[in-house]
Amino acid sequence: MPFIRDQTIHSRLHQWFSTANRSSPWLFIWGIAPSFIIWELWLGRHTARFENNPFSPGPTIQKVARWLRDIGSLLPNSGSSSLLRNSIMQAFGLDSPSNSTSDRVRIISWAKPPPSWLKLNVDGSARGNLGIGGGGGVCRDHQGCIIFVFHNFYGQVSNTVAEAQAMADGLQLCRDMGLSNIIAETDSQAIFDAIRNPRSSYHWKVWYNLGKILQLV
Repeated sequence: MPFIRDQTIHSRLHQWFSTANRSSPWLFIWGIAPSFIIWELWLGRHTARFENNPFSPGPTIQKVARWLRDIGSLLPNSGSSSLLRNSIMQAFGLDSPSNSTSDRVRIISWAKPPPSWLKLNVDGSARGNLGIGGGGGVCRDHQGCIIFVFHNFYGQVSNTVAEAQAMADGLQLCRDMGLSNIIAETDSQAIFDAIRNPRSSYHWKVWYNLGKILQLV
Protein backbone atom coordinates (compact mmCIF):
# COMPACT_ATOMS: atom_id res chain seq x y z
CA MET A 1 0.00 0.00 0.00
CA PRO A 2 1.73 3.24 -1.12
CA PHE A 3 2.04 6.17 1.27
CA ILE A 4 2.33 9.80 0.24
CA ARG A 5 5.47 11.55 1.42
CA ASP A 6 5.03 13.77 4.50
CA GLN A 7 1.63 12.27 5.38
CA THR A 8 0.64 12.56 9.03
CA ILE A 9 0.29 9.40 11.13
CA HIS A 10 -3.46 10.06 11.31
CA SER A 11 -3.84 10.21 7.52
CA ARG A 12 -1.69 7.12 7.02
CA LEU A 13 -3.74 5.11 9.52
CA HIS A 14 -6.97 6.35 7.92
CA GLN A 15 -5.69 5.27 4.53
CA TRP A 16 -4.71 1.85 5.92
CA PHE A 17 -8.04 1.30 7.71
CA SER A 18 -9.92 2.26 4.53
CA THR A 19 -8.50 -0.81 2.76
CA ALA A 20 -10.57 -3.12 4.97
CA ASN A 21 -13.12 -4.83 2.74
CA ARG A 22 -15.40 -7.65 3.85
CA SER A 23 -15.66 -8.93 0.27
CA SER A 24 -12.20 -10.45 0.76
CA PRO A 25 -11.05 -12.05 4.04
CA TRP A 26 -7.47 -11.03 3.33
CA LEU A 27 -8.38 -7.40 2.61
CA PHE A 28 -10.34 -7.34 5.86
CA ILE A 29 -7.40 -8.76 7.85
CA TRP A 30 -5.03 -6.28 6.19
CA GLY A 31 -7.38 -3.41 7.00
CA ILE A 32 -7.67 -4.22 10.71
CA ALA A 33 -3.97 -5.05 11.16
CA PRO A 34 -3.17 -1.51 12.45
CA SER A 35 -5.48 -2.11 15.43
CA PHE A 36 -3.48 -5.16 16.47
CA ILE A 37 -0.16 -3.39 15.86
CA ILE A 38 -1.19 -0.34 17.93
CA TRP A 39 -2.43 -2.62 20.74
CA GLU A 40 0.89 -4.48 20.90
CA LEU A 41 2.82 -1.19 20.84
CA TRP A 42 0.69 0.10 23.72
CA LEU A 43 1.30 -3.09 25.72
CA GLY A 44 5.03 -2.78 25.13
CA ARG A 45 5.05 0.86 26.21
CA HIS A 46 2.91 0.07 29.27
CA THR A 47 5.28 -2.72 30.33
CA ALA A 48 8.31 -0.48 29.84
CA ARG A 49 6.80 2.36 31.85
CA PHE A 50 5.20 0.53 34.75
CA GLU A 51 7.31 -2.63 35.03
CA ASN A 52 10.69 -1.13 34.16
CA ASN A 53 11.23 -3.52 31.26
CA PRO A 54 13.04 -1.81 28.37
CA PHE A 55 10.91 -1.64 25.25
CA SER A 56 12.21 -3.48 22.19
CA PRO A 57 10.39 -3.58 18.83
CA GLY A 58 11.51 -7.16 18.20
CA PRO A 59 8.93 -8.95 20.42
CA THR A 60 6.15 -6.69 19.11
CA ILE A 61 7.04 -7.49 15.50
CA GLN A 62 7.13 -11.21 16.35
CA LYS A 63 3.68 -11.09 17.99
CA VAL A 64 2.15 -9.29 15.03
CA ALA A 65 3.78 -11.72 12.60
CA ARG A 66 2.59 -14.74 14.61
CA TRP A 67 -0.96 -13.35 14.75
CA LEU A 68 -0.99 -12.78 10.99
CA ARG A 69 0.47 -16.21 10.26
CA ASP A 70 -2.01 -18.01 12.53
CA ILE A 71 -5.00 -16.10 11.14
CA GLY A 72 -3.72 -16.74 7.62
CA SER A 73 -3.71 -20.50 8.18
CA LEU A 74 -7.50 -20.34 8.64
CA LEU A 75 -8.34 -18.31 5.53
CA PRO A 76 -8.96 -19.57 1.97
CA ASN A 77 -6.01 -20.01 -0.37
CA SER A 78 -7.06 -20.00 -3.99
CA GLY A 79 -7.10 -17.70 -7.02
CA SER A 80 -6.94 -13.99 -6.25
CA SER A 81 -7.02 -14.74 -2.51
CA SER A 82 -3.75 -16.62 -2.88
CA LEU A 83 -2.05 -13.70 -4.66
CA LEU A 84 -3.31 -11.18 -2.12
CA ARG A 85 -2.32 -13.43 0.76
CA ASN A 86 1.21 -13.84 -0.59
CA SER A 87 1.60 -10.07 -1.01
CA ILE A 88 0.45 -9.37 2.55
CA MET A 89 2.61 -12.09 4.08
CA GLN A 90 5.64 -10.84 2.17
CA ALA A 91 4.99 -7.30 3.41
CA PHE A 92 5.48 -8.64 6.93
CA GLY A 93 8.45 -10.77 5.95
CA LEU A 94 6.59 -14.06 6.36
CA ASP A 95 6.30 -17.23 4.35
CA SER A 96 2.86 -18.09 3.02
CA PRO A 97 0.87 -20.11 5.59
CA SER A 98 -0.37 -23.60 4.94
CA ASN A 99 -4.07 -24.41 5.02
CA SER A 100 -3.64 -26.93 7.82
CA THR A 101 -6.00 -26.46 10.75
CA SER A 102 -4.49 -24.42 13.56
CA ASP A 103 -5.47 -25.03 17.16
CA ARG A 104 -3.93 -21.75 18.27
CA VAL A 105 -6.48 -19.36 16.77
CA ARG A 106 -10.23 -19.32 16.50
CA ILE A 107 -12.11 -16.63 14.62
CA ILE A 108 -14.95 -15.41 16.84
CA SER A 109 -17.50 -12.87 15.68
CA TRP A 110 -19.84 -10.64 17.66
CA ALA A 111 -23.53 -11.45 17.20
CA LYS A 112 -25.96 -8.53 17.13
CA PRO A 113 -28.89 -8.51 19.58
CA PRO A 114 -32.46 -8.51 18.22
CA PRO A 115 -34.03 -5.14 17.28
CA SER A 116 -34.96 -3.01 20.33
CA TRP A 117 -32.46 -4.95 22.46
CA LEU A 118 -28.96 -4.00 23.64
CA LYS A 119 -25.97 -6.25 24.22
CA LEU A 120 -23.49 -5.69 27.04
CA ASN A 121 -20.13 -7.46 26.68
CA VAL A 122 -17.84 -7.36 29.72
CA ASP A 123 -14.46 -8.75 30.68
CA GLY A 124 -12.15 -8.62 33.68
CA SER A 125 -8.78 -10.04 34.60
CA ALA A 126 -5.94 -9.84 37.10
CA ARG A 127 -2.22 -10.14 36.63
CA GLY A 128 -1.15 -13.37 38.33
CA ASN A 129 -4.72 -14.36 39.31
CA LEU A 130 -4.23 -12.62 42.57
CA GLY A 131 -2.82 -9.33 41.58
CA ILE A 132 -3.56 -5.95 40.08
CA GLY A 133 -6.80 -6.28 38.17
CA GLY A 134 -9.43 -4.37 36.29
CA GLY A 135 -12.36 -4.77 33.98
CA GLY A 136 -14.56 -3.04 31.48
CA GLY A 137 -17.11 -3.50 28.78
CA VAL A 138 -19.07 -2.12 25.88
CA CYS A 139 -22.81 -1.84 25.27
CA ARG A 140 -24.09 -1.81 21.67
CA ASP A 141 -27.45 -1.78 19.94
CA HIS A 142 -28.78 -4.12 17.23
CA GLN A 143 -26.91 -2.16 14.55
CA GLY A 144 -23.60 -2.45 16.39
CA CYS A 145 -23.60 1.22 17.41
CA ILE A 146 -21.87 1.86 20.74
CA ILE A 147 -24.13 3.10 23.54
CA PHE A 148 -21.36 3.32 26.14
CA VAL A 149 -17.99 1.88 27.12
CA PHE A 150 -16.39 1.69 30.56
CA HIS A 151 -13.30 0.46 32.34
CA ASN A 152 -12.41 0.36 36.03
CA PHE A 153 -9.43 -0.47 38.24
CA TYR A 154 -10.16 -3.06 40.96
CA GLY A 155 -6.93 -3.23 42.90
CA GLN A 156 -5.68 -6.60 44.20
CA VAL A 157 -8.20 -9.20 43.02
CA SER A 158 -8.52 -12.61 41.38
CA ASN A 159 -9.68 -13.16 37.81
CA THR A 160 -13.11 -14.33 38.99
CA VAL A 161 -13.61 -11.29 41.21
CA ALA A 162 -12.60 -8.98 38.34
CA GLU A 163 -15.03 -10.73 35.97
CA ALA A 164 -17.88 -10.49 38.49
CA GLN A 165 -17.11 -6.84 39.26
CA ALA A 166 -17.07 -5.95 35.56
CA MET A 167 -20.46 -7.57 35.02
CA ALA A 168 -21.94 -5.79 38.05
CA ASP A 169 -20.48 -2.45 36.95
CA GLY A 170 -21.81 -2.82 33.41
CA LEU A 171 -25.32 -3.71 34.55
CA GLN A 172 -25.30 -0.85 37.05
CA LEU A 173 -24.41 1.58 34.25
CA CYS A 174 -27.34 0.25 32.22
CA ARG A 175 -29.62 0.85 35.21
CA ASP A 176 -28.22 4.36 35.83
CA MET A 177 -28.73 5.30 32.17
CA GLY A 178 -32.31 4.01 32.15
CA LEU A 179 -31.54 1.28 29.61
CA SER A 180 -33.63 -1.89 29.37
CA ASN A 181 -33.82 -5.07 27.28
CA ILE A 182 -30.19 -5.92 28.00
CA ILE A 183 -28.41 -9.10 26.90
CA ALA A 184 -25.27 -9.46 29.03
CA GLU A 185 -22.36 -11.60 27.84
CA THR A 186 -19.16 -12.70 29.56
CA ASP A 187 -16.41 -15.09 28.55
CA SER A 188 -16.07 -16.30 32.15
CA GLN A 189 -17.45 -19.80 32.62
CA ALA A 190 -16.97 -19.37 36.37
CA ILE A 191 -19.31 -16.37 36.51
CA PHE A 192 -21.84 -18.08 34.24
CA ASP A 193 -21.85 -21.16 36.52
CA ALA A 194 -21.99 -19.04 39.67
CA ILE A 195 -25.11 -17.21 38.50
CA ARG A 196 -26.84 -20.48 37.59
CA ASN A 197 -25.68 -22.43 40.65
CA PRO A 198 -24.26 -20.31 43.50
CA ARG A 199 -21.85 -22.13 45.83
CA SER A 200 -20.60 -21.12 49.28
CA SER A 201 -16.97 -21.75 48.27
CA TYR A 202 -16.74 -18.45 46.37
CA HIS A 203 -14.73 -15.55 47.74
CA TRP A 204 -16.88 -12.99 49.56
CA LYS A 205 -16.15 -10.40 46.84
CA VAL A 206 -17.59 -12.78 44.25
CA TRP A 207 -20.67 -13.28 46.41
CA TYR A 208 -21.07 -9.53 46.86
CA ASN A 209 -20.97 -8.88 43.12
CA LEU A 210 -23.21 -11.86 42.34
CA GLY A 211 -25.79 -10.32 44.63
CA LYS A 212 -25.58 -7.03 42.74
CA ILE A 213 -25.83 -8.85 39.39
CA LEU A 214 -28.94 -10.76 40.45
CA GLN A 215 -30.58 -7.57 41.68
CA LEU A 216 -29.88 -5.79 38.39
CA VAL A 217 -31.01 -8.47 35.92
